[in-house]
Amino acid sequence: TLTSTTDVVICASQLPYSWNGETYTTTGTYERTFVSAAGCDSIATLNLVVNETLTSTTDVVICASQLPYSWNGETFTTTGTYERTFVSAAGCDSIATLNLVVNETLTSTTDVVICASQLPYSWNGETFTTTGTYERTFVSAAGCDSIATLNLVVNETLT
Repeated sequence: TLTSTTDVVICASQLPYSWNGETYTTTGTYERTFVSAAGCDSIATLNLVVNETLTSTTDVVICASQLPYSWNGETFTTTGTYERTFVSAAGCDSIATLNLVVNETLTSTTDVVICASQLPYSWNGETFTTTGTYERTFVSAAGCDSIATLNLVVNETLT
């Protein structure tokens, strides 16, 4: 009996794999029996290894103040799903996915008109005594900037 062994390592992207008139799609050991020229059995064995495509997913939540965001040598400035294909150490495809969420800066504006007799005016823990625009920065529940603006108009007492 004649025997032969063929060892093959391929990437999933190279499937299907053809060998001795047969098609294979998964890792495995495959044996075929033939008749040699002398009329005897000839057994051929295929040891097929299929290196799968590698995948990775990175989930990132950042504040707008942390932009631009760098990942795998690229820069991103907006919420989105980004996919990049690389070559693994085995020479096969490696697909990396970035799920980027950018929490925007929250803003709010409060317009207040009061009489001078209502002074002092309290807003967000502070006291104001004159007409003006006042801006304060806080941290939102998501840990990002939240900017509150007060437009205060003080109507003076008419005499």
